[in-house]
Amino acid sequence: MGQDTQMDRQLKGIHDAASLKVLVADDQMFIRRIVREVLKSAGLGPVVEAIDGKEALLHLGVVIGKQVYRPDELSLGATHTSTVDCLITDFNMPVVTGLHLLRAVRSGETGAPRDLPVIVLTGFNDEPLLAAALHLDVSSFVIKPVSKAVLIRHIAGGLKNHIDLKPAETYKAVPIPDLGIEPPKARTELRAVTARSLHHGHDDEPSMEPATSLESVQAGSVLVENLHGKSGQTILSTGTILTDSMIRRLREIKEITGVTAVRARPPEDA
Repeated sequence: MGQDTQMDRQLKGIHDAASLKVLVADDQMFIRRIVREVLKSAGLGPVVEAIDGKEALLHLGVVIGKQVYRPDELSLGATHTSTVDCLITDFNMPVVTGLHLLRAVRSGETGAPRDLPVIVLTGFNDEPLLAAALHLDVSSFVIKPVSKAVLIRHIAGGLKNHIDLKPAETYKAVPIPDLGIEPPKARTELRAVTARSLHHGHDDEPSMEPATSLESVQAGSVLVENLHGKSGQTILSTGTILTDSMIRRLREIKEITGVTAVRARPPEDA
């Protein structure tokens, strides 16, 4: 009862929920069906499905010059207007992955607003993928299997929470790790991006700063020690300024990464 009441409050916080257009991109039909039924039962809609990232781009459109086109209608020269209000996408899809979609949106390469809420479905224990999504300002992570209450909460949060967008070129510089087993070149490039001046990073050095739980750390705090996941991969580097959005995302994936606390210097105005 309490969970339903809370979800009802979250739904009321979504403006014109019945007309909210949600694009669900996942190459697994049963996942798309589950998400569609969850959204339908909550009164959200319409729901548009894409079997992979390439098909999702048909709905989002691609930017060429100053115009937006559907990739399959370029020869016709007809412009396209994206009406998608929220994108829910899987990480692992052939050709165009969920991270490719997220980067395209944040870089302004689609017809959707750059601050479009993008929710990533994940069951991956792969820190480089999670790190890339954090650098691309993902709106939310939802851990599979998907539950109704969790999904609605994250949609409502994604629509309500403002994204402090970085320049488009910053997002374009974030490499997308390969989803294969062997660590490819993109994983090394991602670690380089993490450590470069984009985040004012430095080498990992021991810090005397006490650890602060993810529940207590303040937005604006600066990491004084690299943040590593269970596999030892660097998720965020020393010098990274923790935004409110980053902190929420780290809380969402703490069961995957094992990160429950950070060593960070409080913001100067704290």
